[in-house]
Amino acid sequence: MDSPVDPCNPYPSWLRLFTAIGLIVSGLMMAGFPGGPLLTSGVERPAVQQRSPDYELSLNGQGQPENAAEQKELSLIWLPLVHTQPALAGDLGLLLKQREQIVLTPQPEETSPPPAEETSPPPAEETSPPPAEETSPLPTVESSPPPPSKPNPPPAELAFDGVVRQVQVPILMYHYVSVPPPNADIYRLDLSVTPDRFATHLLALSSTGYTTISLYDLLAHLTQGTPLPQKPVILSFDDGYRDNYENAFPLLQEFGMTATFFVVTDYINEGLSAYLTWEMAREMQAAGMHIESHARTHVDLRNRKDSFLIWQALGSVETIESELGMRPRFITYPSGHYDANTIRIFKDIDFWAGLTTIQGATHSTDNLFQLKRVRVPGTTTGKILLQLLAKNW
Repeated sequence: MDSPVDPCNPYPSWLRLFTAIGLIVSGLMMAGFPGGPLLTSGVERPAVQQRSPDYELSLNGQGQPENAAEQKELSLIWLPLVHTQPALAGDLGLLLKQREQIVLTPQPEETSPPPAEETSPPPAEETSPPPAEETSPLPTVESSPPPPSKPNPPPAELAFDGVVRQVQVPILMYHYVSVPPPNADIYRLDLSVTPDRFATHLLALSSTGYTTISLYDLLAHLTQGTPLPQKPVILSFDDGYRDNYENAFPLLQEFGMTATFFVVTDYINEGLSAYLTWEMAREMQAAGMHIESHARTHVDLRNRKDSFLIWQALGSVETIESELGMRPRFITYPSGHYDANTIRIFKDIDFWAGLTTIQGATHSTDNLFQLKRVRVPGTTTGKILLQLLAKNW
């Protein structure tokens, strides 16, 4: 016998039960119940902002970069790279974050882990260890070649084919690479480039296609016509300060660049704390850097007797060759002071060239002992540096 039919609801009770269950399940799936993602065709779920389970980023504790001018300057270099060199632009993005003084603050554990490129590397036991260049505090420029493990051995003698040549190769002149002390005088301030700013210089050079070469490469071109890269540049450091090893050297390695360091040999021999040690110099040389002479003591070489100039020149040569196993061939005149007799003595002791403080970038075969340089004060931004390199002088 059929069950009586309810005039208000003509459907059988079992059908009503299954209908109700179906509605409940559909509602749970639409609400994002585990195992039931939103399945509506053509519609994506709203993105959930992810952050590290351990840290949250904040800018200088107040949401503002400490050095707005440098941040702007970095951005000017970065923006043209976004479309032309995305990988390099990404590296500069990391540097931009560092210039904003990122502060790390503990966060609850329930948040979702961020993508690997936005956070610090995970612990070694949870994943394979990242390459060394990914854990360094500054970005790695993928387009830069790795630094040579050993310096190219310089030739034993200078060969000249008799052709007088002229070439424009900027030789940048640095001194300190550190933050000046609070009581620094105007000279210390002017000669100091901070490590962060030096990093922007290297990044500006790398991103615009400059290649670092040595003074030996420059002389090989001037005396024998050996080809140079399209946009060569030489980095030089006067005086041999210890911060060159502590701050400049790691950055040069990070960017795959080389430089020449001119040392005052008596300062190292005396163990002065502000200057390199011979052990530091050996490490830098083994990594592809060149160590050359800045005389024996940092004095004015003008109007000096021959015996004094020989003591300065030969003393520095013998010390560097004894400590590093390579004879220096280049001299930077202390404070840029020299005269014709200075050049004569250093040439007689078999130096091959001398570097001045005269501004410019054009060099010729018939004037090797008065090579010009581009002075880099502490206020030089990456943008200004590129403008200096583009000058025809």
